[in-house]
Amino acid sequence: MARASAVQFSRTANAIVQNEINISIIFNYLRERGSAYRAQISRDLTISAPAVSRAIEKLMERGYVVETEPIRTASGKRAVTVSLNVAKGCVIGIDLLKEHLRIGLFDYSGVMIDSCSGMRFAESADAPRDLVREIEQFLDRAGTRRRESGVDRAPELKAICIGVPAIVEATSARLTSAVLFPNLSDLNLKQILCEHFHVPVYVENDVDLSALAENQYGQGRRHHDLVFVEVSAGIGAGIIIDNNLVRGINGASGELGYMVFGPDDLGRTSKTKGPLEQRASTEAMRELAHKAIAENRPTVMAERARSSPDGITPALVCSAALEGDEVACEIVSSITLLLSAAIVNLIVIINPEIVVLGGEICGFAGFETLILDPIREAVRMSVPFQSPEIVISSLGEDAGVIGAAHMAIETLLLGKYPYRI
Repeated sequence: MARASAVQFSRTANAIVQNEINISIIFNYLRERGSAYRAQISRDLTISAPAVSRAIEKLMERGYVVETEPIRTASGKRAVTVSLNVAKGCVIGIDLLKEHLRIGLFDYSGVMIDSCSGMRFAESADAPRDLVREIEQFLDRAGTRRRESGVDRAPELKAICIGVPAIVEATSARLTSAVLFPNLSDLNLKQILCEHFHVPVYVENDVDLSALAENQYGQGRRHHDLVFVEVSAGIGAGIIIDNNLVRGINGASGELGYMVFGPDDLGRTSKTKGPLEQRASTEAMRELAHKAIAENRPTVMAERARSSPDGITPALVCSAALEGDEVACEIVSSITLLLSAAIVNLIVIINPEIVVLGGEICGFAGFETLILDPIREAVRMSVPFQSPEIVISSLGEDAGVIGAAHMAIETLLLGKYPYRI
């Protein structure tokens, strides 16, 4: 009798496990597809109709899916569809940009409900306090706007994800290197925000999050292997292989600004910038312009410097280059050559399907003509195999905050429902 009971227990346990696997597979199918009716789910996933019905019932009990409007199928029958319950919860995605914080509220389908720009965190004397205040004020404003528009309150906050311009220690989420934000160095934002908001908090490098966003929603959504290169005051790369983010053992994968180009670059790395950032970032563009003006080289930028030294911006350099200014053209060309070399090095090592360019530099006038087209040509001439596509980010300055929300949602939901087909 004891043996028969053990066999029966084993069969029961296996049935429970299989049902949970079915629930997970069906849930992720609905997340990707949007909505479907039960017979369609059974056919597409080759799961029996009774098993599909049991799984849907459980997901509805747990509040993760809802029944929606009936549709008429190809056979003419009416069928009730089910879809993800986007009101089950929401997440906050944050990008701590050098200029201004960007913050967004997203439902469980990844749709942005609300967003805003905030303070300059580089100037914060107490970053944790200011970050908590920014989030609280954003949630208050978002709630007020929804009430004023006659919409019910936002779904319950379930998680927060922050993108930071820093190396993030994998186990503790402590910021181990934040050269653009010295006030963030060695902070544990995860612990601080968890204790205040009582929800899971995830912290990730901002460029890595932009790469995730491009892979899921942007230029790389039809590709499995991509590199996202951001060129702003700093230079970094986010690497996706087989739809997975490559972090490296220390979370420092993609620190492109520290790339060296020869023996003369060895030892040139400073505490704040590597060799490539020193010579090819947007800040380097500004510094080269000031240097040329200080040397009294003839340039249309000199007039702007006389009226306002702060007016010499990287955007101005590109505008002057578009007008044919010799000094500006020389600056843009030197930076483009260095960026081309860095991208070629990435391509021959990683062999991605696509390279996506983002960051401040992509918003400058004439970027495609002055910088992107020469990079494409340099890659075509230098890579000994078929070159990948090289394109501009389609998500722009929202890439980081979208990637943050995506990471929060994926981590939350795949933790509960890990199986997918």
